[in-house]
Amino acid sequence: NNLVYCGGVNVDGKLIIPAKFNQIGPSSEGMIRVNEGNLFGFWSSNGIEKIPSVFVEARVFINGISYVKKQIVQKGKTIVEEGYIDINGNFIWKKT
Repeated sequence: NNLVYCGGVNVDGKLIIPAKFNQIGPSSEGMIRVNEGNLFGFWSSNGIEKIPSVFVEARVFINGISYVKKQIVQKGKTIVEEGYIDINGNFIWKKT
């Protein structure tokens, strides 16, 4: 198994984000984008998971919002939700 996983350390060298991600970064506005499998989420710069990895696409935060896309399977049909979330993961605008 040649897989390499990424984690994050603070300035003191203490592990604050577990080494379980395929990719970490970039960070913006205190939020670090992480990629776990094929899904994206966000951790705070002090090592707290803020938004679980549930998005198939996620961009960095700018002015407190991030564009995201989520796929949900309901009754055998794939539903796509996309729009903008705040730093708590709440949709503030969804594409209709």
